[in-house]
Amino acid sequence: MAAPASSSLVVDVEAFRGKVDHPLFREAQLAEIRSCFSGRVAEARPLHAWIHGPPGTGKTLCVRFLLDRHVPQTAAVPLYVNCRERFTCYAVIECLLDQLKPLRSPQKSRERQLSILRNMLAGRRSVIALDEIDVLPIQDAGDLLHHLCVLPRTAVLCVASSRQLLLDLPDAARSRLAPRQILFPRYQPAELRHILATQLERALRPGSWTAETLRNIVDHAYGDARRALILLRHAVQRAEEASAEQLRPEHLVASNYDHDPHASDVLAHVSEHHRLLYELVRTRGPLAGTLLEPAYREACASRTHDPVATRTLVKYLGELCRRGILRRERGVGTSGWIYTVARGNLSCQ
Repeated sequence: MAAPASSSLVVDVEAFRGKVDHPLFREAQLAEIRSCFSGRVAEARPLHAWIHGPPGTGKTLCVRFLLDRHVPQTAAVPLYVNCRERFTCYAVIECLLDQLKPLRSPQKSRERQLSILRNMLAGRRSVIALDEIDVLPIQDAGDLLHHLCVLPRTAVLCVASSRQLLLDLPDAARSRLAPRQILFPRYQPAELRHILATQLERALRPGSWTAETLRNIVDHAYGDARRALILLRHAVQRAEEASAEQLRPEHLVASNYDHDPHASDVLAHVSEHHRLLYELVRTRGPLAGTLLEPAYREACASRTHDPVATRTLVKYLGELCRRGILRRERGVGTSGWIYTVARGNLSCQ
């Protein structure tokens, strides 16, 4: 939440909200992504990219920056879809067509919409960014990529929290995609300090923050720039409520350090069964899958919920791992999975 424009601490509301002119410490990743749709090779046939890394590492920021600033210079059409908001193959295609604004057919079948999309992009250069593609069901993701990758002049940029979905794709879709894999690692403390200091210098009144405050935020952000900005906003709000002239360590409430904005965001968009599984692992974990299922069924009975089938339960756990809020690894001396909450490293194992 942003402080009001009349704040005695905030002097640039846009900077305080996180708006930047250029992503910092991501030049290598920007160059890798840019090369997929620019240059002599890309003129003949664009490359595709799988952009992956934990939340808060600048993936979306860099992709949106290139779509806004660089893609138009190559005479390509920039298209962006957040798959968390359009979570089926058909919905993603509809979103792409909404941006292209063709004369739409009254026939709403997926095949008809795909035909329109192919006709619209067949002779045009385009760059399609599919953000958070790993929230799509595996079948939808495979179908979508299978159809988009046959467009002869289109580069597909897939943004995900890990490579897990790429590894799980059907062979035909993975073969067509054959992406350049671009890792966005967590920011180093010195990098995150520089990013925050740059923003604080623009956003807050001079003298309203100290190096100690900056260090405290970085120490509890775990290399996640998004988390660092949320902690900063909480601190500024508390300083405003206290009519303080300067941010101080006490404005960084300890309970906020344990809040995982990524987990909260994921859990707000999934079923009650997903949330129950997450809560069981959070409160009882590490928890073996053989113990998790009976615990889940017992919890359902106490809440008068109808439990899902075992196969669906395994699917839900896989989704929570793929979305980066649970982690799983093989138990010692067993073929079963051990589930834990992903703390400090949200990439799926």
